[in-house]
Amino acid sequence: MTDLIQPDHKVELRLRHRMKQVAAVFAVTALLAISGLFFGFGYLGEVTHVRIEAARAAELISLQARADSTGWALDRKQLDRIVSMTHSDEYTVWYEVRDWNGGVIAKDGVHPGWFSVTGVADITDGEAVVGNVKIAGHPHGILQFSAIGLLLGMVLSGCVVIVLWILPAHALDTALERVENYRIALEGRIAELEMTRDLLEKQGEELSRTADNLFHAREQERRANRAKSDFLANMSHELRTPLNSIIGFAEMVKLQAIGPVENERYLEYAGHIHSSGKHLLDLINDMLDLAKVESGKLELEEEVVDFGQVYEGCRTLLDHRIIADGLQVSLILPDDPPLLLADRRKILQILFNLLSNAIKHTPRGGRIVSTVFTHPETGFMFSVSDNGVGMASEDIPKALEPFGQVGNPLVKGDIGTGLGLPVTKALVELHGGTLELASQPGLGTTATVKLPPSRIFLTGGASKKVES
Repeated sequence: MTDLIQPDHKVELRLRHRMKQVAAVFAVTALLAISGLFFGFGYLGEVTHVRIEAARAAELISLQARADSTGWALDRKQLDRIVSMTHSDEYTVWYEVRDWNGGVIAKDGVHPGWFSVTGVADITDGEAVVGNVKIAGHPHGILQFSAIGLLLGMVLSGCVVIVLWILPAHALDTALERVENYRIALEGRIAELEMTRDLLEKQGEELSRTADNLFHAREQERRANRAKSDFLANMSHELRTPLNSIIGFAEMVKLQAIGPVENERYLEYAGHIHSSGKHLLDLINDMLDLAKVESGKLELEEEVVDFGQVYEGCRTLLDHRIIADGLQVSLILPDDPPLLLADRRKILQILFNLLSNAIKHTPRGGRIVSTVFTHPETGFMFSVSDNGVGMASEDIPKALEPFGQVGNPLVKGDIGTGLGLPVTKALVELHGGTLELASQPGLGTTATVKLPPSRIFLTGGASKKVES
Protein backbone atom coordinates (compact mmCIF):
# COMPACT_ATOMS: atom_id res chain seq x y z
CA MET A 1 0.00 0.00 0.00
CA THR A 2 2.86 2.40 0.79
CA ASP A 3 4.13 1.98 -2.79
CA LEU A 4 1.02 3.82 -3.98
CA ILE A 5 2.11 7.03 -2.22
CA GLN A 6 5.86 6.67 -2.96
CA PRO A 7 6.84 9.77 -5.07
CA ASP A 8 8.17 9.12 -8.62
CA HIS A 9 11.46 11.04 -8.88
CA LYS A 10 11.40 11.05 -12.69
CA VAL A 11 7.99 12.65 -12.69
CA GLU A 12 9.20 15.12 -10.07
CA LEU A 13 12.23 16.10 -12.19
CA ARG A 14 10.08 16.49 -15.33
CA LEU A 15 7.65 18.64 -13.39
CA ARG A 16 10.41 20.88 -12.04
CA HIS A 17 11.96 21.21 -15.52
CA ARG A 18 8.59 22.06 -17.00
CA MET A 19 8.01 24.73 -14.33
CA LYS A 20 11.42 26.25 -15.13
CA GLN A 21 10.62 26.34 -18.82
CA VAL A 22 7.22 27.94 -18.30
CA ALA A 23 8.67 30.50 -15.87
CA ALA A 24 11.52 31.35 -18.25
CA VAL A 25 9.19 31.75 -21.23
CA PHE A 26 6.80 34.00 -19.35
CA ALA A 27 9.66 35.98 -17.77
CA VAL A 28 11.35 36.61 -21.14
CA THR A 29 8.00 37.42 -22.71
CA ALA A 30 7.21 39.91 -19.94
CA LEU A 31 10.67 41.49 -20.21
CA LEU A 32 10.48 41.86 -23.99
CA ALA A 33 6.90 43.06 -23.94
CA ILE A 34 7.45 45.76 -21.30
CA SER A 35 10.78 46.85 -22.81
CA GLY A 36 9.32 46.96 -26.31
CA LEU A 37 6.25 48.84 -25.13
CA PHE A 38 8.31 51.53 -23.40
CA PHE A 39 10.74 51.71 -26.35
CA GLY A 40 7.77 52.29 -28.63
CA PHE A 41 6.42 55.01 -26.35
CA GLY A 42 9.87 56.74 -26.31
CA TYR A 43 10.32 56.43 -30.04
CA LEU A 44 6.83 57.75 -30.76
CA GLY A 45 7.40 60.70 -28.41
CA GLU A 46 10.73 61.63 -30.03
CA VAL A 47 9.37 61.35 -33.56
CA THR A 48 6.38 63.45 -32.68
CA HIS A 49 8.59 66.08 -31.06
CA VAL A 50 10.99 66.55 -33.99
CA ARG A 51 8.14 66.53 -36.49
CA ILE A 52 6.39 69.27 -34.54
CA GLU A 53 9.63 71.34 -34.51
CA ALA A 54 10.11 70.80 -38.22
CA ALA A 55 6.49 71.79 -38.93
CA ARG A 56 6.81 75.00 -36.85
CA ALA A 57 10.04 75.98 -38.57
CA ALA A 58 8.56 75.24 -42.01
CA GLU A 59 5.45 77.29 -41.20
CA LEU A 60 7.53 80.36 -40.15
CA ILE A 61 9.74 80.07 -43.20
CA SER A 62 6.62 79.65 -45.38
CA LEU A 63 5.33 83.00 -44.05
CA GLN A 64 8.59 84.62 -45.06
CA ALA A 65 8.50 82.90 -48.45
CA ARG A 66 4.99 84.18 -49.16
CA ALA A 67 6.12 87.68 -48.24
CA ASP A 68 9.31 87.52 -50.34
CA SER A 69 9.22 84.62 -52.79
CA THR A 70 12.78 85.18 -54.05
CA GLY A 71 14.58 86.65 -51.09
CA TRP A 72 13.63 84.22 -48.42
CA ALA A 73 16.21 81.66 -49.54
CA LEU A 74 19.03 84.23 -49.61
CA ASP A 75 18.74 85.44 -46.02
CA ARG A 76 20.59 82.63 -44.25
CA LYS A 77 20.82 84.41 -40.96
CA GLN A 78 17.07 84.84 -40.91
CA LEU A 79 16.66 81.15 -41.66
CA ASP A 80 19.05 80.18 -38.85
CA ARG A 81 17.24 82.48 -36.48
CA ILE A 82 13.84 81.06 -37.43
CA VAL A 83 14.97 77.42 -37.05
CA SER A 84 16.76 78.18 -33.79
CA MET A 85 13.53 79.67 -32.42
CA THR A 86 11.51 76.55 -33.13
CA HIS A 87 13.71 73.74 -31.87
CA SER A 88 15.18 72.79 -28.50
CA ASP A 89 18.87 72.23 -28.20
CA GLU A 90 18.18 69.56 -25.60
CA TYR A 91 16.67 67.23 -28.20
CA THR A 92 17.66 68.69 -31.64
CA VAL A 93 21.28 68.24 -32.69
CA TRP A 94 21.12 68.96 -36.44
CA TYR A 95 18.96 70.73 -39.01
CA GLU A 96 19.10 71.90 -42.61
CA VAL A 97 16.92 73.97 -44.95
CA ARG A 98 16.73 73.03 -48.65
CA ASP A 99 15.25 74.89 -51.61
CA TRP A 100 12.91 73.49 -54.20
CA ASN A 101 15.85 72.00 -56.15
CA GLY A 102 17.12 70.15 -53.07
CA GLY A 103 20.04 72.41 -52.49
CA VAL A 104 21.08 73.18 -48.93
CA ILE A 105 20.59 76.83 -48.17
CA ALA A 106 21.00 76.69 -44.34
CA LYS A 107 22.53 74.12 -42.02
CA ASP A 108 23.70 73.70 -38.43
CA GLY A 109 25.11 70.91 -36.31
CA VAL A 110 26.41 67.42 -37.08
CA HIS A 111 24.01 64.74 -38.23
CA PRO A 112 24.00 61.94 -35.60
CA GLY A 113 23.83 59.24 -38.19
CA TRP A 114 21.46 56.34 -38.28
CA PHE A 115 20.87 56.40 -34.49
CA SER A 116 18.66 59.50 -34.61
CA VAL A 117 15.11 60.68 -35.05
CA THR A 118 14.37 62.91 -38.07
CA GLY A 119 11.41 65.16 -38.81
CA VAL A 120 10.69 66.72 -42.28
CA ALA A 121 8.21 69.50 -43.15
CA ASP A 122 7.57 71.31 -46.52
CA ILE A 123 8.02 75.03 -47.07
CA THR A 124 5.24 76.43 -49.26
CA ASP A 125 4.71 79.62 -51.14
CA GLY A 126 0.99 79.69 -51.28
CA GLU A 127 0.14 76.37 -52.89
CA ALA A 128 3.57 75.49 -54.29
CA VAL A 129 6.32 73.69 -52.35
CA VAL A 130 9.48 75.77 -52.53
CA GLY A 131 11.64 73.74 -50.11
CA ASN A 132 11.73 71.77 -46.88
CA VAL A 133 13.13 71.72 -43.39
CA LYS A 134 14.82 68.65 -41.85
CA ILE A 135 15.50 68.38 -38.14
CA ALA A 136 17.37 65.46 -36.50
CA GLY A 137 17.17 64.80 -32.76
CA HIS A 138 19.26 62.69 -30.39
CA PRO A 139 17.19 59.71 -28.98
CA HIS A 140 17.53 60.62 -25.29
CA GLY A 141 13.83 60.00 -24.68
CA ILE A 142 13.99 56.61 -26.36
CA LEU A 143 16.90 55.59 -24.16
CA GLN A 144 15.19 56.84 -21.02
CA PHE A 145 11.91 55.09 -21.80
CA SER A 146 13.78 51.93 -22.83
CA ALA A 147 15.72 51.98 -19.55
CA ILE A 148 12.52 52.42 -17.55
CA GLY A 149 10.84 49.67 -19.58
CA LEU A 150 13.81 47.36 -19.09
CA LEU A 151 13.77 47.98 -15.34
CA LEU A 152 10.00 47.36 -15.08
CA GLY A 153 10.35 44.34 -17.34
CA MET A 154 13.03 42.90 -15.12
CA VAL A 155 10.88 43.48 -12.02
CA LEU A 156 7.87 41.85 -13.69
CA SER A 157 10.03 38.98 -14.94
CA GLY A 158 11.26 38.46 -11.39
CA CYS A 159 7.66 38.37 -10.17
CA VAL A 160 6.81 35.87 -12.90
CA VAL A 161 9.75 33.70 -11.90
CA ILE A 162 8.64 33.86 -8.26
CA VAL A 163 5.01 33.06 -9.08
CA LEU A 164 5.64 30.40 -11.73
CA TRP A 165 8.80 28.78 -10.42
CA ILE A 166 9.92 29.56 -6.87
CA LEU A 167 6.49 29.42 -5.19
CA PRO A 168 5.34 26.26 -7.04
CA ALA A 169 8.69 24.63 -6.32
CA HIS A 170 8.32 25.48 -2.63
CA ALA A 171 4.75 24.18 -2.66
CA LEU A 172 5.93 21.01 -4.38
CA ASP A 173 8.66 20.51 -1.78
CA THR A 174 6.13 21.03 1.02
CA ALA A 175 3.70 18.60 -0.59
CA LEU A 176 6.42 15.99 -1.08
CA GLU A 177 7.50 16.43 2.54
CA ARG A 178 3.92 15.94 3.70
CA VAL A 179 3.56 12.89 1.48
CA GLU A 180 6.76 11.47 2.93
CA ASN A 181 5.57 12.11 6.49
CA TYR A 182 2.20 10.56 5.65
CA ARG A 183 3.94 7.55 4.10
CA ILE A 184 6.06 7.06 7.22
CA ALA A 185 2.99 7.42 9.47
CA LEU A 186 1.04 5.05 7.25
CA GLU A 187 3.81 2.47 7.37
CA GLY A 188 3.77 2.68 11.16
CA ARG A 189 -0.01 2.38 11.20
CA ILE A 190 0.12 -0.60 8.84
CA ALA A 191 2.67 -2.26 11.09
CA GLU A 192 0.38 -1.67 14.10
CA LEU A 193 -2.60 -3.05 12.17
CA GLU A 194 -0.61 -6.12 11.18
CA MET A 195 0.33 -6.67 14.81
CA THR A 196 -3.30 -6.16 15.81
CA ARG A 197 -4.40 -8.57 13.09
CA ASP A 198 -2.00 -11.21 14.34
CA LEU A 199 -3.18 -10.60 17.89
CA LEU A 200 -6.83 -10.83 16.81
CA GLU A 201 -6.12 -14.02 14.92
CA LYS A 202 -4.57 -15.50 18.06
CA GLN A 203 -7.47 -14.27 20.17
CA GLY A 204 -9.89 -15.64 17.58
CA GLU A 205 -8.23 -19.01 17.78
CA GLU A 206 -8.34 -18.89 21.59
CA LEU A 207 -11.99 -17.81 21.52
CA SER A 208 -12.77 -20.61 19.09
CA ARG A 209 -11.13 -23.13 21.39
CA THR A 210 -12.91 -21.57 24.38
CA ALA A 211 -16.24 -21.73 22.51
CA ASP A 212 -15.63 -25.38 21.71
CA ASN A 213 -14.75 -26.07 25.32
CA LEU A 214 -17.83 -24.17 26.51
CA PHE A 215 -19.99 -26.04 24.04
CA HIS A 216 -18.71 -29.38 25.29
CA ALA A 217 -18.99 -28.23 28.90
CA ARG A 218 -22.55 -27.00 28.29
CA GLU A 219 -23.42 -30.25 26.61
CA GLN A 220 -21.99 -32.16 29.55
CA GLU A 221 -23.86 -29.87 31.94
CA ARG A 222 -27.08 -30.41 29.99
CA ARG A 223 -26.61 -34.17 30.13
CA ALA A 224 -25.73 -33.94 33.82
CA ASN A 225 -28.82 -31.82 34.51
CA ARG A 226 -30.99 -34.24 32.59
CA ALA A 227 -29.48 -37.15 34.48
CA LYS A 228 -29.96 -35.27 37.76
CA SER A 229 -33.56 -34.46 36.87
CA ASP A 230 -34.22 -38.04 35.86
CA PHE A 231 -32.60 -39.26 39.05
CA LEU A 232 -34.58 -36.85 41.21
CA ALA A 233 -37.80 -37.71 39.44
CA ASN A 234 -37.22 -41.42 39.95
CA MET A 235 -35.94 -41.10 43.51
CA SER A 236 -38.71 -38.68 44.50
CA HIS A 237 -41.29 -41.10 43.21
CA GLU A 238 -39.62 -43.97 45.03
CA LEU A 239 -39.47 -42.00 48.31
CA ARG A 240 -43.15 -41.07 48.30
CA THR A 241 -44.42 -44.58 49.15
CA PRO A 242 -42.42 -45.12 52.37
CA LEU A 243 -42.95 -41.49 53.39
CA ASN A 244 -46.71 -41.82 53.00
CA SER A 245 -46.58 -44.92 55.19
CA ILE A 246 -44.49 -43.11 57.83
CA ILE A 247 -46.82 -40.08 57.77
CA GLY A 248 -49.89 -42.31 57.94
CA PHE A 249 -48.67 -44.40 60.87
CA ALA A 250 -47.41 -41.30 62.71
CA GLU A 251 -50.81 -39.68 62.26
CA MET A 252 -52.57 -42.84 63.57
CA VAL A 253 -50.37 -42.81 66.65
CA LYS A 254 -50.85 -39.05 67.05
CA LEU A 255 -54.65 -39.43 66.85
CA GLN A 256 -54.58 -42.66 68.90
CA ALA A 257 -56.74 -44.25 66.19
CA ILE A 258 -56.19 -47.83 67.35
CA GLY A 259 -56.05 -47.15 71.08
CA PRO A 260 -54.71 -44.81 73.72
CA VAL A 261 -50.99 -44.23 74.14
CA GLU A 262 -50.00 -44.38 77.76
CA ASN A 263 -46.74 -42.43 77.49
CA GLU A 264 -47.24 -38.79 76.46
CA ARG A 265 -43.68 -38.64 75.15
CA TYR A 266 -44.62 -41.11 72.44
CA LEU A 267 -47.46 -38.84 71.32
CA GLU A 268 -45.00 -35.94 71.13
CA TYR A 269 -42.56 -38.06 69.15
CA ALA A 270 -45.33 -39.15 66.80
CA GLY A 271 -46.21 -35.46 66.21
CA HIS A 272 -42.58 -34.70 65.38
CA ILE A 273 -42.43 -37.67 63.02
CA HIS A 274 -45.68 -36.55 61.35
CA SER A 275 -44.59 -32.90 60.86
CA SER A 276 -41.10 -33.89 59.68
CA GLY A 277 -42.56 -36.41 57.26
CA LYS A 278 -44.97 -33.79 55.89
CA HIS A 279 -42.10 -31.33 55.45
CA LEU A 280 -39.99 -33.99 53.72
CA LEU A 281 -42.91 -34.95 51.49
CA ASP A 282 -43.43 -31.29 50.49
CA LEU A 283 -39.74 -31.06 49.69
CA ILE A 284 -39.89 -34.22 47.57
CA ASN A 285 -43.00 -33.01 45.75
CA ASP A 286 -41.35 -29.66 44.96
CA MET A 287 -38.16 -31.38 43.84
CA LEU A 288 -40.19 -33.73 41.67
CA ASP A 289 -42.08 -30.86 40.02
CA LEU A 290 -38.88 -28.86 39.47
CA ALA A 291 -37.06 -31.90 38.08
CA LYS A 292 -39.93 -32.60 35.68
CA VAL A 293 -39.86 -29.00 34.48
CA GLU A 294 -36.09 -29.05 33.93
CA SER A 295 -36.26 -32.40 32.15
CA GLY A 296 -39.17 -31.27 30.00
CA LYS A 297 -41.43 -34.04 31.26
CA LEU A 298 -43.98 -31.81 32.96
CA GLU A 299 -46.94 -31.23 30.67
CA LEU A 300 -50.10 -29.17 31.01
CA GLU A 301 -53.53 -30.72 31.26
CA GLU A 302 -55.49 -27.70 30.04
CA GLU A 303 -59.13 -27.13 30.93
CA VAL A 304 -61.43 -24.21 31.64
CA VAL A 305 -60.64 -23.01 35.17
CA ASP A 306 -62.65 -20.68 37.42
CA PHE A 307 -60.02 -18.68 39.32
CA GLY A 308 -62.49 -17.86 42.11
CA GLN A 309 -63.05 -21.55 42.80
CA VAL A 310 -59.33 -22.20 42.78
CA TYR A 311 -58.86 -19.39 45.28
CA GLU A 312 -61.54 -20.79 47.58
CA GLY A 313 -59.86 -24.21 47.40
CA CYS A 314 -56.57 -22.65 48.50
CA ARG A 315 -58.33 -20.77 51.30
CA THR A 316 -59.77 -24.03 52.57
CA LEU A 317 -56.32 -25.64 52.65
CA LEU A 318 -54.75 -22.65 54.41
CA ASP A 319 -57.66 -21.58 56.58
CA HIS A 320 -56.24 -23.07 59.78
CA ARG A 321 -53.00 -21.09 59.36
CA ILE A 322 -54.90 -17.89 58.55
CA ILE A 323 -57.07 -18.23 61.64
CA ALA A 324 -54.14 -19.20 63.85
CA ASP A 325 -52.20 -16.08 62.87
CA GLY A 326 -55.24 -13.76 62.90
CA LEU A 327 -54.59 -12.59 59.34
CA GLN A 328 -56.94 -10.56 57.13
CA VAL A 329 -57.05 -12.23 53.73
CA SER A 330 -59.15 -10.86 50.85
CA LEU A 331 -59.64 -11.38 47.12
CA ILE A 332 -60.58 -8.66 44.61
CA LEU A 333 -62.23 -10.05 41.46
CA PRO A 334 -63.88 -8.37 38.45
CA ASP A 335 -67.70 -8.33 38.52
CA ASP A 336 -67.74 -10.82 35.67
CA PRO A 337 -64.51 -12.74 36.32
CA PRO A 338 -63.04 -14.44 33.27
CA LEU A 339 -62.34 -18.10 32.98
CA LEU A 340 -58.86 -19.41 32.36
CA LEU A 341 -57.65 -22.00 29.88
CA ALA A 342 -55.00 -23.63 32.08
CA ASP A 343 -53.98 -26.63 34.17
CA ARG A 344 -56.24 -26.47 37.25
CA ARG A 345 -53.90 -28.38 39.57
CA LYS A 346 -50.90 -26.26 38.59
CA ILE A 347 -52.83 -22.98 38.95
CA LEU A 348 -53.89 -24.22 42.38
CA GLN A 349 -50.28 -25.02 43.23
CA ILE A 350 -49.12 -21.57 42.00
CA LEU A 351 -51.72 -19.75 44.10
CA PHE A 352 -51.14 -22.06 47.09
CA ASN A 353 -47.38 -21.42 47.03
CA LEU A 354 -47.83 -17.63 46.80
CA LEU A 355 -50.45 -17.48 49.56
CA SER A 356 -48.47 -19.88 51.77
CA ASN A 357 -45.35 -17.76 51.27
CA ALA A 358 -47.28 -14.57 52.12
CA ILE A 359 -48.77 -16.16 55.28
CA LYS A 360 -45.35 -17.36 56.38
CA HIS A 361 -43.78 -13.87 56.11
CA THR A 362 -46.70 -11.79 57.41
CA PRO A 363 -46.78 -11.04 61.16
CA ARG A 364 -49.82 -11.80 63.33
CA GLY A 365 -52.75 -9.54 62.55
CA GLY A 366 -51.31 -8.64 59.12
CA ARG A 367 -53.10 -8.25 55.80
CA ILE A 368 -52.90 -10.23 52.55
CA VAL A 369 -54.72 -9.04 49.42
CA SER A 370 -55.11 -10.99 46.18
CA THR A 371 -56.19 -8.98 43.14
CA VAL A 372 -57.16 -10.10 39.64
CA PHE A 373 -56.70 -7.85 36.58
CA THR A 374 -57.68 -8.67 33.01
CA HIS A 375 -57.17 -6.91 29.72
CA PRO A 376 -57.51 -8.19 26.14
CA GLU A 377 -53.98 -6.99 25.29
CA THR A 378 -51.99 -7.51 28.50
CA GLY A 379 -53.73 -10.78 29.44
CA PHE A 380 -54.75 -12.30 32.79
CA MET A 381 -52.87 -11.04 35.86
CA PHE A 382 -53.25 -11.75 39.54
CA SER A 383 -51.15 -10.56 42.44
CA VAL A 384 -50.68 -11.52 46.08
CA SER A 385 -49.61 -8.63 48.33
CA ASP A 386 -48.74 -8.71 52.01
CA ASN A 387 -47.52 -6.21 54.58
CA GLY A 388 -44.97 -8.59 56.03
CA VAL A 389 -41.24 -8.35 56.63
CA GLY A 390 -40.35 -7.92 52.93
CA MET A 391 -36.84 -8.17 51.54
CA ALA A 392 -34.24 -6.06 49.75
CA SER A 393 -34.44 -5.74 45.98
CA GLU A 394 -31.03 -7.37 45.57
CA ASP A 395 -32.32 -10.49 47.39
CA ILE A 396 -35.19 -11.08 44.93
CA PRO A 397 -33.08 -13.03 42.36
CA LYS A 398 -31.81 -15.24 45.21
CA ALA A 399 -35.38 -15.96 46.33
CA LEU A 400 -36.22 -17.20 42.82
CA GLU A 401 -33.29 -19.64 42.74
CA PRO A 402 -33.72 -23.26 43.87
CA PHE A 403 -32.99 -23.65 47.61
CA GLY A 404 -32.51 -19.89 47.87
CA GLN A 405 -33.86 -18.64 51.22
CA VAL A 406 -33.85 -14.99 52.23
CA GLY A 407 -36.01 -14.95 55.39
CA ASN A 408 -34.88 -15.36 59.00
CA PRO A 409 -35.56 -18.94 60.18
CA LEU A 410 -35.91 -17.68 63.76
CA VAL A 411 -38.86 -15.44 62.88
CA LYS A 412 -42.26 -17.12 62.95
CA GLY A 413 -40.83 -20.56 62.26
CA ASP A 414 -39.52 -19.27 58.95
CA ILE A 415 -38.36 -22.57 57.49
CA GLY A 416 -39.05 -24.02 54.09
CA THR A 417 -37.64 -26.02 51.24
CA GLY A 418 -36.46 -23.04 49.25
CA LEU A 419 -38.22 -24.46 46.22
CA GLY A 420 -41.65 -22.83 46.48
CA LEU A 421 -40.94 -19.71 44.41
CA PRO A 422 -38.70 -21.47 41.85
CA VAL A 423 -41.39 -24.13 41.29
CA THR A 424 -44.05 -21.41 41.06
CA LYS A 425 -41.96 -19.49 38.53
CA ALA A 426 -41.41 -22.66 36.47
CA LEU A 427 -45.16 -23.47 36.48
CA VAL A 428 -46.04 -19.89 35.45
CA GLU A 429 -43.54 -19.97 32.60
CA LEU A 430 -44.92 -23.37 31.57
CA HIS A 431 -48.21 -21.52 30.98
CA GLY A 432 -46.36 -18.92 28.87
CA GLY A 433 -46.44 -16.28 31.61
CA THR A 434 -44.08 -14.47 33.95
CA LEU A 435 -43.65 -14.12 37.72
CA GLU A 436 -42.50 -10.76 39.10
CA LEU A 437 -41.59 -9.87 42.69
CA ALA A 438 -41.57 -6.39 44.22
CA SER A 439 -40.56 -5.97 47.85
CA GLN A 440 -39.21 -3.53 50.42
CA PRO A 441 -37.90 -4.40 53.86
CA GLY A 442 -40.56 -3.78 56.50
CA LEU A 443 -43.27 -2.90 53.94
CA GLY A 444 -44.12 -6.28 52.48
CA THR A 445 -43.94 -8.14 49.18
CA THR A 446 -46.11 -8.27 46.06
CA ALA A 447 -45.93 -11.29 43.74
CA THR A 448 -47.55 -10.73 40.32
CA VAL A 449 -48.37 -13.50 37.85
CA LYS A 450 -48.95 -12.44 34.23
CA LEU A 451 -50.51 -14.93 31.84
CA PRO A 452 -50.82 -14.22 28.08
CA PRO A 453 -54.16 -13.07 26.54
CA SER A 454 -54.55 -16.47 24.92
CA ARG A 455 -55.24 -17.87 28.44
CA ILE A 456 -58.38 -15.72 28.89
CA PHE A 457 -61.53 -17.68 28.18
CA LEU A 458 -63.95 -14.81 28.96
CA THR A 459 -63.42 -11.09 29.77
CA GLY A 460 -64.87 -9.27 32.77
CA GLY A 461 -65.74 -5.73 33.90
CA ALA A 462 -65.67 -3.82 37.24
CA SER A 463 -64.28 -5.19 40.52
CA LYS A 464 -65.76 -6.62 43.65
CA LYS A 465 -64.13 -7.57 46.97
CA VAL A 466 -64.48 -10.80 48.90
CA GLU A 467 -63.21 -10.72 52.50
CA SER A 468 -62.93 -13.19 55.33
